Amino acid sequence: MLIPKPPKNKIQSIVEGSLGSKVLAIQDVSKGFDHHVYKVKTSKKTVIFRFPKRKEYVSRLKVHEWVNAEWIKRGIKVPQTLFRGSNYLIETFIEGKPLHKVKLTKKNKKRLLIQVGKCLKKMHKLKCKNYGEIIHVNRAKNNSWRAYLKGEVQDFLSRIKKNKRLKGKEITELKRWFDKSPKFIKRASVLHADIKLEHILVKNRKLAGIIDASDTSAGDPMLDFADFYIKYPKQEVQHVLEGYGSHDMKKIQYYAALILLRRIAYHPDSQEKRRKKLFQITQIPYQNI
Repeated sequence: MLIPKPPKNKIQSIVEGSLGSKVLAIQDVSKGFDHHVYKVKTSKKTVIFRFPKRKEYVSRLKVHEWVNAEWIKRGIKVPQTLFRGSNYLIETFIEGKPLHKVKLTKKNKKRLLIQVGKCLKKMHKLKCKNYGEIIHVNRAKNNSWRAYLKGEVQDFLSRIKKNKRLKGKEITELKRWFDKSPKFIKRASVLHADIKLEHILVKNRKLAGIIDASDTSAGDPMLDFADFYIKYPKQEVQHVLEGYGSHDMKKIQYYAALILLRRIAYHPDSQEKRRKKLFQITQIPYQNI
């Protein structure tokens, strides 16, 4: 069920009542699917106000608060919750520019990406019961990682077949490829689940923080590198992995293919580009539709 976008006078009333400081300006900075996000400037400081877009996303606020609090304990610069209401959350604003918008030398960019890898290593030390979407503090939705992956693949391929976005032979070959799932993990790590340059903030050529863990989930740490592997140059991926340390490239490629499969299933834009990348990773013969 959709929740109406909160009017600015309501946001002002909530923030002033929660923090005890006058609101001077409110800016809508929403980009994701889960939350309405506002940058609120008050007489004392600037904060972020989060309000779920759907009723079923309200429970994620408590999870978001828990994950960030645990990461802060581990020395990771992420937003800190200042106040959580029944259906909203107010957190600190981290000042900085997204990494992709900052002019840096190759040496400085490499240094920052290595640091991001080190932060991810610390993030992944936080463990969670079960796998997939985290529905409560320290507990996710699915009992088995293997079953979770199988269910995801079945759902995506079924939708692709229904919408005729790939040929029957290609779907069969993809099913066979995805059936060779990565080695089972016994205990899930808490994942950021949306690592990209836009969420890595830089100030004075230093890492200011990592933001927007609203999609956080529980699973194989290698999944956190998959989207980065799809989007960015190989050298930048290697810098992050250098900072992280031990990793499994075959797993990263498997999860990258899974992400591409999901996007082909659910997002009609940029289909041809995603298909080419998917079949490049899986090494399955592909012809333009």
